[in-house]
Amino acid sequence: HGLYGNFLTGNFNIGYPLNKKIKLIAGIGKSFRSPDGTDLYGYGGNANLEPEESTTRELSMKYKMNENDGFIASIFSNSITNLIESDGSMMQNINRSKIQGIEIGYYGVYDKLNYTFDYSFIKADDLTNNVELSRRPENKIVAKVSYRYDQRNNIGVSLIGATKSDNSIYDSHTLGGHTRINMTYLYNHSNYAIQLKMNNIFDKKYRKAHNYNSEGKSYYISLMRNF
Repeated sequence: HGLYGNFLTGNFNIGYPLNKKIKLIAGIGKSFRSPDGTDLYGYGGNANLEPEESTTRELSMKYKMNENDGFIASIFSNSITNLIESDGSMMQNINRSKIQGIEIGYYGVYDKLNYTFDYSFIKADDLTNNVELSRRPENKIVAKVSYRYDQRNNIGVSLIGATKSDNSIYDSHTLGGHTRINMTYLYNHSNYAIQLKMNNIFDKKYRKAHNYNSEGKSYYISLMRNF
């Protein structure tokens, strides 16, 4: 990196099939993230930040129930040095932190329907200050269903839900749990596609940080062209 020097990064994964339906997968990876412009010079920025370094370990089991349906369960642990977090007024590096948890996923196809359901339980700890990391809900679900009417038309609905979380260790504010629903319509032609998207269709009010309201109901249209 031009400012922060050299880092060794990479991933190593290995899988072992127990039988035709069950496979075990283990993996380890190392990465780093340099501070971005907002971290360095935005509101509460700190030009003296160091980059984050992390090591992630994961063990997963994939179970293929039949030709169309499957189940995935994973446990993971991510150890981070110099995690970039705000202390309420300025961005700082946390010397040591750990994020660990469980992820469970289910996917399948029924006729013209495709569906997925993912649940995660996350325990995020600031080991330096012996507290939980802020703004990280313990429980989160993401469910998606799409209906392919024909080869050109596809309609999708997604649900995203999260439980409450602490805003900061430096105040007493709590960020409430929330559930929001998005919808999409995709039209595919031979060499182009049009997508209509409506986010947060019920205009749910929620916050990911105290005093910063998230986007309400919104509409998007996208045109994609292949050459």
